[in-house]
Amino acid sequence: MLYTKTVRKKIIYIVAGLCILAGILLYSTGQWRKIYLFIQHTYFLMHLSVPSTAGSSIETRYFPAAHLGNKMRTLRVYLPPHYTDDENRRYPVLYLLHGDPGDQDDWLINGHIQQTLDSMIVNKQLPPLIVVFPDGQGTTILDGQYLDSESQNQFLESYLTTDVIGYIDSTYRTNIDRAYRAIGGISSGGYGAVNSAVHHSELFSVVLSQSGYFEPLGSTGQKLLQNNSDLIAYNSPPKFIEAHSIDQPLNVYLQVGQGDTEYYHTQTKQLYDALQEKNIPASIDVVPGGHGWGTWSVSIQNALMYLASKWQYAYEPAPKPSPLPAAAKPTGTPNTGVAK
Repeated sequence: MLYTKTVRKKIIYIVAGLCILAGILLYSTGQWRKIYLFIQHTYFLMHLSVPSTAGSSIETRYFPAAHLGNKMRTLRVYLPPHYTDDENRRYPVLYLLHGDPGDQDDWLINGHIQQTLDSMIVNKQLPPLIVVFPDGQGTTILDGQYLDSESQNQFLESYLTTDVIGYIDSTYRTNIDRAYRAIGGISSGGYGAVNSAVHHSELFSVVLSQSGYFEPLGSTGQKLLQNNSDLIAYNSPPKFIEAHSIDQPLNVYLQVGQGDTEYYHTQTKQLYDALQEKNIPASIDVVPGGHGWGTWSVSIQNALMYLASKWQYAYEPAPKPSPLPAAAKPTGTPNTGVAK
């Protein structure tokens, strides 16, 4: 069937209009993130190197998160080779956060982290450890920046520092001493890791940031914190460090790519200077590459080497701890205001 030129133009306009409408709907509902992550994960799966044969495993866990309205959340958990061989052995834990858009699969698929961990453990560059990959997306605003937001009733920092850690410590053979617990992440995950660590130095001894920023980002960050200057300062690590003491020793690794924009370099330098002013051990590592997985999947080895240097790992035949009590109902007070 042949169409006239006028009819063909109308069809093109209709199709283009439908595509634009679909794009608007996908963006407004956040569904574009799912499509983006599907395409991204598919791409990196196609380029995945030879699967690991070192004997490590990845487990998937689902649990209700008290600070996110008891909604079910997904965790991926890396267990090192020989984890099941000795029921008395306990392991240090690294919590590794994704950026935005992102989810709990990013490090495993985009970052090929299982292969990296296996290689470093086998070559004794890194002690055997448990690595946890939480889903850090918000329930109301997906780009939650790992913040406690009372206005949005999503408490992502408390979810990480209370719900996730409590669940992991009651489920796996973890070394519950803060000296053997670390947190890290990329981009917004780097921000979330540093922000959580300076607020909760009683929980972490090491924090790793790759291409992080260190203030609530953009209009979304302002909305999450209701444009409240006190909340914004509290959740800006350089300002928080200037105004508060860090109760427990903390080691901070800050990585930035040569190709990262000036914003990330400036943010990293500002945080480093604030840490130095308070005599908090910190290191800046400028690596080749820019703001993407092509850089992070390789340069994570630098971050893990730093972590290994801070963990004087010891075998600990301690009994499995009792499950922690249920998390308290979130009120927004622990991490959404100026510390008392």
